This record gives sequence, structure tokens and C-alpha cells, in this order.
Amino acid sequence: MSRVDANSTRSKIKSRNFLRKKIRFFLSILLILSLFFFIDVEETLDILNSIEFKNFLVALLLNTSANILCAIRWGLLLNLKSNKSSKYTVSAYFEGIAFSTVIPGGLIAGDIYRTIRISSILEKDQEKITDPMKTKIGLSVVLDRVHGLWALSFLSVISATVVFLMMLFGSSIFDLGSVTLEIFLIYFFLLIILTITLMSIETFLKILKKTYSWKWLRQPFSLKQAKAKLTIITSLSSQLCFSISFYICLHSCGVEVPILLCFAISTGVFLFASIPLNIGGFGPREYGFLLFFTMLGYSSDQSVASSVLFGVTATIQGLVFTIINLILSYKARYS
Repeated sequence: MSRVDANSTRSKIKSRNFLRKKIRFFLSILLILSLFFFIDVEETLDILNSIEFKNFLVALLLNTSANILCAIRWGLLLNLKSNKSSKYTVSAYFEGIAFSTVIPGGLIAGDIYRTIRISSILEKDQEKITDPMKTKIGLSVVLDRVHGLWALSFLSVISATVVFLMMLFGSSIFDLGSVTLEIFLIYFFLLIILTITLMSIETFLKILKKTYSWKWLRQPFSLKQAKAKLTIITSLSSQLCFSISFYICLHSCGVEVPILLCFAISTGVFLFASIPLNIGGFGPREYGFLLFFTMLGYSSDQSVASSVLFGVTATIQGLVFTIINLILSYKARYS
């Protein structure tokens, strides 16, 4: 291929990528604007204004703790040789959160950013970044997300099982009325998600084990290793913190759903949030809240207000970390 043909090919690829970004941005804007057909903006703002600050602060602290635990889990999966590995992964992880709250694309955009960022940090630390190492970093991010989905769906399935057992024995706590069938369908959906994540991790690890000899690939679900146990405990703890923060945001906005039922449907809601059609993290997540909580009889205004409140906790983390990072970078440059 001549240089002219190569330049032409690169130009076409850039043009297609730019077009995809424009389409995604347009769809993201359209998705957010369409929310106004489902809610009373004034009522939603009134709900948000009535929230007690202490409740929001607790939700923010829990959400921050959850993300710190996620960053630690990623570090355990990545298994860097550097003594500063925890510091590096936490820094890159929160920079990814900051990036995803600004750029359309949500979790995927943040994950791509942290993959690039951790490589850049390691290169500055004078650690040689080979192609296998770059592959390892990228795969660790994918495995980190799958691990998180497994932990969340595991908590949801356990919670849903307890809910159904309590209903079976006549408990009045979970009076689901006409939506009992829908909740059962959600339960089986969660079982499928849990099974798929376990199977995909197992398959994923087998393929990689044949391709590479890295010991870190055998760690996530091998209970014989102390680091593997720590990875699983960290993963479950992070999702528990997210779910409790989720529950507090709901109750702060008047959605008084029982905590076990909240945990049971959290996986479905967070799967909506992972759809890469959002602006600053807002968009698909709000539709997830709308779908599940209006089905349970709560108003669309309460549901969307809860989602916005939960989203603001992530936005604040991104902004605070960006400011701290800028201050530290400035001091490092001029000290």
C-alpha cells in the first residue's frame, strides 16, 4: 500500500469515528430531552430541594468508598510489580470517573481513558510498557467490569431469593400486588446474568491462560490464593456500598422501597447506566430508574430525582478529583 493510500485509509477511519461520535452525542442529547415527557420538572426539582444534606453526604461517602474498593480490585486483578501500584490504579480509576462525567460514552469512555492513563503513568515511572503489558492492562479493565457485574448480580440474586422466601411464608413487608409476575421475571433475568458472567469469566480465563502465562489470570475465582479471596471480598464490598448508596438516594426522594427489594433490582438499573448514550453520566440510568420504580408504583418524578441524586455523587467525585489532580500537578511542576 502506498503512502497516499495509507493516508486516505486513515482519513476515512477518522471520518467514520467522528461521525459515530456525533451520532452518539445526538442520541444522548435526544435521550435526555425525552425525559421531560415523563416528568414534571418543577416537581422533580422540589423533591431534590427537599433532600436532607446529611443523607446526601452519607450516599456520597458510600459511593466514594465503593469506587475506592473498585480501584483496589482493579489493582489486584492487574497485579503490577510496582510498589506504588495501589496509588496508580486509584489515581487512574478516579481520573476515568472524571472523564466519564464530562465525555459522552459513560463507563466505556472512562474505561478506555483509564486503560490509556495507567499505561502513561507506568511509562513515567520508567517501567517499560511492552505490547503484552498493554494487552494485559486492557484485559484487566474488561475483567474488572465483569467481576463487578458478577458481584452485583450475586448480591441481587441473594436478596431476591430472600424476598421470595419471605413472600412465600406470608410476610407483609413485600406486598408487590400486581407486579409480582414482573418481579419474578426480573429474578430469572438476574439468574441468567449471574450464570452468564460466571461462564464468561471462566471461558475468558481459559482462553487467556492458553494464550498467556500470566499468573494474574488465574486469581479472580481461584479460592486457593489469598489475593483471590481478597479480590472477591473487595468486589462484593464495593457493590454492597453502591447498593446502600442507591437505597439512601431512593429513600431521600420518597421512594420507600424495602432495602432487600432495592438490592434485588439494582443490577437491572445499573445495567441501564452502562449503556454508552449519556451526557455526564445522565441519560440511560434515569430510564432504568423510571422502568423499575414506576412499575412498583412510585411516581416518575421521584424515580428520576433519585437517579439524578445518585448521579450527582459520581459527578462530585469526578470534579473533586480533577481539582485535586490539577493542584498536585501544579505543585509538582513549579516546586
